[in-house]
Amino acid sequence: MNHVTIAVMTCVMTASFALPAAEYRLERKGDALEVFADGRRFATLSPAESDRWTLSHDASRGDFVRFVFTPTPGATGTFHFPEIRLDCAAEGLKAVGSQGFTTLEANKGSAMYLAVAEPKSRKGVVAAWVTSEKGSPFVMSAVADGAAVLRPELQFGKIGASGSEVFVLGAFDDCRLGLEAYGDAVAAHYDIRLKPQIAGYTTWYDDRYGYSMGFGAGTPASAREFADAVERLNLKAFGFGFFQIDDYWQDGPGDINGPAKNFTRTAPKGPYPDGMKPTADYLRAKGILPGLWFMPFVGTQQDKDWWGDKMGLFAKDSETGQPYETRWGGTCLDMTNPDAVRYMQDVTRRICREWGYGYIKYDGMWTGMACKLVGSDAYAPDDYNGQVLSDPKETGVGAYRRGVKALREAAGKDTFILACNLRQNIRAMGATYGLADACRIGGDNGPIDKFPARYMIGVQNGTPRYFLNGRVWYSDPDPVYVRDAVSLDRARLFATWTSIGGMLYNFSDWLPDLSKERVDVLKRTMAPHGVKAVRPVDFFERTLANAWVLEKGETRIFGLYNWATNEALRIDWPAAYAGLDSEKTYVGFDFWRNEFVPPFKGRLQSDVAPSSCRVLACVPVADRPVLVSTSRHVASPAFEVENVEWKDNESWWRRLVWGRSVLRGESKVIAGDRYELRLYVPPRWKVWGWSPDPEYSLKEEHEGPYVRLGFCPQKTGVVRWHVAFGKSR
Repeated sequence: MNHVTIAVMTCVMTASFALPAAEYRLERKGDALEVFADGRRFATLSPAESDRWTLSHDASRGDFVRFVFTPTPGATGTFHFPEIRLDCAAEGLKAVGSQGFTTLEANKGSAMYLAVAEPKSRKGVVAAWVTSEKGSPFVMSAVADGAAVLRPELQFGKIGASGSEVFVLGAFDDCRLGLEAYGDAVAAHYDIRLKPQIAGYTTWYDDRYGYSMGFGAGTPASAREFADAVERLNLKAFGFGFFQIDDYWQDGPGDINGPAKNFTRTAPKGPYPDGMKPTADYLRAKGILPGLWFMPFVGTQQDKDWWGDKMGLFAKDSETGQPYETRWGGTCLDMTNPDAVRYMQDVTRRICREWGYGYIKYDGMWTGMACKLVGSDAYAPDDYNGQVLSDPKETGVGAYRRGVKALREAAGKDTFILACNLRQNIRAMGATYGLADACRIGGDNGPIDKFPARYMIGVQNGTPRYFLNGRVWYSDPDPVYVRDAVSLDRARLFATWTSIGGMLYNFSDWLPDLSKERVDVLKRTMAPHGVKAVRPVDFFERTLANAWVLEKGETRIFGLYNWATNEALRIDWPAAYAGLDSEKTYVGFDFWRNEFVPPFKGRLQSDVAPSSCRVLACVPVADRPVLVSTSRHVASPAFEVENVEWKDNESWWRRLVWGRSVLRGESKVIAGDRYELRLYVPPRWKVWGWSPDPEYSLKEEHEGPYVRLGFCPQKTGVVRWHVAFGKSR
């Protein structure tokens, strides 16, 4: 990775590519422990010893110095990792953690990780907990004598400490790469192997059958109508994969501290009186993965009809001895009680194995820890580890991890599991590492036509946690909305941000009523691109980054976003800052404007209208023709084009028939969806002929050096194409 000592912070622009890993070493100096990267000190840890914990470390060559922090068994309270004083002035530094983008003083306590960097140069340090197995880790920060100070801590509360947690510390030329290295470290520690990413639909905010229309979970008839529309519009070919039914399907009183919580059956007078299995069967018959929302770790103690004989399954309030109740979540099941675990597993098996739901969205993450709903992305005082569990030595984090592991076992290894959501209590973030396929990384957004103040929540939470996406889990920013009540520019804005960022993509619009242009937004953004190298450009400079860049080979695809509603955005950045080679000339294509971007060098410049976006695919100009973009997806050509090669010395018969040189490649295309190759052809070069294989109806357009080659595929699959060129002398 791209490591550097940060003894002096400067504003030097650095390209976003990796350099060889640093050689770390640690030296003891009195009570302190000094940390060196490539021979230069960048941080000092003090004190180095304690009678309440032990510390071991590995300073071998790599992304980080790795520490194993082991509290003294049985000790309680909060354990303070050695204070980390950085060898740099704190003035002008930005901190990025679970709270988002703050100053060192304003950081109230970041769950799991904190990056501190100089905004322009991106040079800085990443300090992070890799694990949260028993303790609840945070990284606090401060300014002392003008220097930046980090204060990691591990919270146990009243429960005696047990086990160890892993902490890492590293210095980086580009702290974005440091955060990505942290995500990789978490993935490596837990041996995370993510399931294939999927996209789909959720019923909750639907403008015909959502909760605001009196439904929330839709109905069997609406599910069938929606699935039929997916088939009619051929959306599966464009990436549509799951249909997730949300709250209001289940039985029980729904007006007692949150949703109804008898998930063993449907409400007799609810939208699914005949049960959930028939709808799942219909969706599966259409090739759609059925999904279902529920809350596995809670019940309703006031509902004596169902829960009256199950009071022993609940965690106990330490003050009253009664079943523990948490706001909106209800009465928390004790995940250290084998009987409670069996109950939860029975519910999960019924949903997944009997009813046939292969996608589950489990809500109320914090209820598995039996603590308060906090509603904060930073540390906030709560009653963590204040309840009485069946296993008195288990912590809330440990109980939660037991619960999710049992949930996975009952659901089956092929079930896709979405955890929801981190803002309920941010302690659940690290506690979920290695356990969920996807995670809601913030609160509910809500469609902009109804909840304009909440609509930015996904972007606000997805940006500072982008490096977890595709590494630790797929980050769910909540639905995209493309309905006609939202302007087309704004629909494209959020759909494009979700797509380019590689987030979990789901929408909540009534598909059968969508206009053709809105369906086209789904078609061009819905499918996951699968590229891991995607990151915000101006990450440390603003809360909502105005640009993200996706990198594949020499191709750079920029998503440029103007979140302001009444002010135009002007982007004018040095090429290296944007992730381009400052010595190369680039040519681009603007996807939504459907136009070429003339060659440019040295700076990335663009204007973006209010509440809109631009997508620029950029490739270096060569002394031969190059493929710039295609019409398939906002992440094209990185999305679907493979094996592109330039052949300058073909056999004599190809030179005779086609010309001297050939550009060829393979594209994944969809039957009936017109496909266009967008090429930059330098002066003196000329298209002699071209063809996909097999033959299609072809259309060729020229405008100076810009060439479009279009055809309509007859079937879905991989098409091999080639373009022959001649060159005048």
